[in-house]
Amino acid sequence: MNTTDGNEMTSEQVAIANNKGWKAFVHDGYVDEFRETAGYWLIDERNFPDENFREYLADYGFYCVSAITMEEINDMDELCVEGAGVKDFTGVELFTEVSKILVSSNELTSLDLSHNKKVSYLDVSNNYIKSTEMTKLIASLPTLQANTGRLTVRGRCDQNEFTDTHLAQAKAKGWVPYVFESGEWIEFTSAGSVATGISDISADKSQDDNWYTLDGRQLNEAPTHPGLYIRDGKKVQVK
Repeated sequence: MNTTDGNEMTSEQVAIANNKGWKAFVHDGYVDEFRETAGYWLIDERNFPDENFREYLADYGFYCVSAITMEEINDMDELCVEGAGVKDFTGVELFTEVSKILVSSNELTSLDLSHNKKVSYLDVSNNYIKSTEMTKLIASLPTLQANTGRLTVRGRCDQNEFTDTHLAQAKAKGWVPYVFESGEWIEFTSAGSVATGISDISADKSQDDNWYTLDGRQLNEAPTHPGLYIRDGKKVQVK
């Protein structure tokens, strides 16, 4: 059985054909020959509705610009689609073997990774994922061993919403959220005092010893701007 670019044959259909004594082949444009395949997916509007996502896949370097074979999908450990203007990431569910997904600086308002069971590194910074959809995204992530997953949620110019509730939800599934602050990526610890159990402490601003920012930078004097700081190893909220 020789399949061409205009056809599509999934792995399930290949299995049915194999059971009936047939083998499936696709044309390899690089060496101009046919080779056996376990199935493939067309890069079209039905499988990948977002035009920018399709353009990324077409330019990726697969054997065929109009289709992805199951072998190619299974060989991918990382899916990096950054700064591509993607609004809809439908089709990501096909990439079940990837452990790292990088989709920062796009126009995503939602993301479902419930089929990507091997993912342990996810970067969705600089998108537009609001609170409810962020909750759904975290719920779709695989549950990992404690603190083994990395979830990058906020970058330099970010419209994502990530709260203390999301922090607790992510940590419960083994994911550690990161944000970009003071020129570096740091672990997200709290958006406020509610989820962390920090009570409203009125700091004595006359003291000038052992004050630090959350990223560990020591201050020369007691902070004068409202926010969360560290003093003597404890988080303190300055009003």
